[in-house]
Amino acid sequence: MMRSLTGLLCSQLKAAARFIYDTYLSDSAPYSVNIDDTAKTEEKHLGEPTPDMFNKAQAQVCQIPLFKKLNNTMIHCWCFG
Repeated sequence: MMRSLTGLLCSQLKAAARFIYDTYLSDSAPYSVNIDDTAKTEEKHLGEPTPDMFNKAQAQVCQIPLFKKLNNTMIHCWCFG
């Protein structure tokens, strides 16, 4: 029973990793996110996915709104100071 559960979880993790990669990170992703090369996950790693394999990419994506807000604040202060 435990072995089949582990296999099921592994296959679900692989499917989820493939979906995330194809949707957001691949060169042909329809909803490509703007992250640098240090945060990108290579396609070859999808064969043995881990629950934290997209942590760097997620961290960079979460910083984008903060950066935009800070940038807009700096522009506003500079222009209207």
